[in-house]
Amino acid sequence: MGRGKKWTKEEDLYLEEYWGVKSIGTLAKNLGRSTDAIMVRKTRLGLGRFLDNGEYITYSQLLQALYGLDSAGSAYRDFRRCRDFPIGKKKRGKKSYKVVYLQDFWRWAEEHKRLFDFSKMEEYALGAEPEWVKRKRKIDFACRVNTDPWTSSDDIKLQRMLAKYCYTYTDIAAGLNRTEGAVKRRICTLGLKERPIKAVNRPWTDEEIQTLVFMYEEGWSFEKIGAELNRSALTCRGKMERIEHPEYTLRSYRDRKNREKK
Repeated sequence: MGRGKKWTKEEDLYLEEYWGVKSIGTLAKNLGRSTDAIMVRKTRLGLGRFLDNGEYITYSQLLQALYGLDSAGSAYRDFRRCRDFPIGKKKRGKKSYKVVYLQDFWRWAEEHKRLFDFSKMEEYALGAEPEWVKRKRKIDFACRVNTDPWTSSDDIKLQRMLAKYCYTYTDIAAGLNRTEGAVKRRICTLGLKERPIKAVNRPWTDEEIQTLVFMYEEGWSFEKIGAELNRSALTCRGKMERIEHPEYTLRSYRDRKNREKK
């Protein structure tokens, strides 16, 4: 029985770097080898059991799976700042690694799903995924907006819409497939004097509040929630913040009353 082709140094480095980030099937496909060959080689390289038994991965591998291997380190969200994030340590020889048990991570991620954009993560990059992740990934794809640098045609369209003085920030953002915040910043950057018209201020109904809370908990962006409710993203964000933190409103009220007394 003939031996398989010899592993190169580059292939070994690839396997070490992506082990625990990409699924075993993806590694086999990218390296042009069988899954059995991958398993044999990872044992010879002394790589731990990550995706094949679904136990844990290193913290850095988790970030790479979520944000992509080409992302700058500064772009990573440091989940360790969240007090309840399930992170631990493992030792291999004299070195210790920060690790995350996948079962604990998925449980935590479901409670903090708004922190994640699964449209940027390869499907099954962390092995088997809970059902809710599939739903959240579809939502994230639907919420995607243009984040590319502004072009001259974008600027011209922005100025034309402003000149008509019949569009709100929400209208302009939708027309350019950008966030309302991005539109505001671009208007300031270009030094434009024109401004979008103000949206009509109207009371919130119980049904609207229920829709707001439901879509927010599912992970929809405020732009999409605003489009559903015919309100601005900023208005929806502000309402949700008041629902989550009613004490902010009380504090603001007290501060205003104190100023009035002086």
